[in-house]
This record gives sequence, structure tokens and C-alpha cells, in this order.
Amino acid sequence: MPTEEKVVRYALTHKDLFAFNFRALLRSRMIQFMIILVILFLTYTTFNAPIPKGRPEPGMPVRLLTTLIVDITMLAAMFGFLILSLLLLIWTKRFKGLIGQHELTLTNAGLVSKSADSEAKRKWDGIFRLTSTKNYLFLYVNETMAMIVPKRYFASPAEAQSFEQMIRERMKAN
Repeated sequence: MPTEEKVVRYALTHKDLFAFNFRALLRSRMIQFMIILVILFLTYTTFNAPIPKGRPEPGMPVRLLTTLIVDITMLAAMFGFLILSLLLLIWTKRFKGLIGQHELTLTNAGLVSKSADSEAKRKWDGIFRLTSTKNYLFLYVNETMAMIVPKRYFASPAEAQSFEQMIRERMKAN
């Protein structure tokens, strides 16, 4: 069983919260399902739109192009709405306790997370999943909530990798 205690200090910014929440939105099964339904509905209604009397029946290429334009326009509008909603949510005081300085300590018993507003202890078996991206470590405590650790606060990519490996080893040991 590992015995080394490791501490990392970092600051979370609005950009970090946006990155996590945007990633979560794109991975949301509900959002993905809604997007598929909207595309199918738009495709069906646009492709089968009634033609006014006296107008010639458009050819297949015109119908396909019109359908494609409507689908892309609606996807862009939905995507824009999601981003705007996320930006408004993050830049309100709702995430006040997350913005700012944090300290995360790895111990044999689990994680100790401290910030100006809170202190929390979580046992290793309370970590649902660890996800690593190019810029972040996400320590999920359930399917949708995670502790965000920006990798830019490590001295090197190797140090970030070592920190991640310590977490993975401790998660397996418990």
C-alpha cells in the first residue's frame, strides 16, 4: 500500500469550470439523444415539406441541400444556445465556492480537498472515476460531479502523470 502523501495546490478559473461543464454537456446522453431527435425531425419535415400550388416540384439535390442547410443552421443555433447558457451559468455567483485557490492532498485514507470556503474528505472508494485529458484531471465523485485539477499547476507533464498514477494505484488498492 502506498504511504507517500502528495499535495497539489491550484486555482480554478471560470475557464476551467467552462471546460469541465462543456465536456460534460457534450457527453450527456440526454443532450445527444435530443440532438438526434431534433435532426431527425428537421430532416423529415424539411425533406417532406409541402410544395405550394403552382410551383414546380424541386429535384432531389435541392431537397437534400435545403435539408442539410436547415439541419446545420439548427445545430449551430442549439450549440450556441448551450454555450451561452453555460457561460451565463458559470459567470454568475452560483460557482462562487469553486473559483479560486484549492489544495488537494492524497493520503492513504483518501483525498482531502481544501478551499477558502470548504474542506472535504473523501475515501478512495468514494472516487467514482478518474479521467485524464490533455489539460485536466477529473476525479468524479458521481456520474456528473468531479473535482477538477488543472495540469498546468504541475511542474511538468511527468509530474502530472505521476500524480495521476498515484491516484489510480490508491483507487485500486481500496
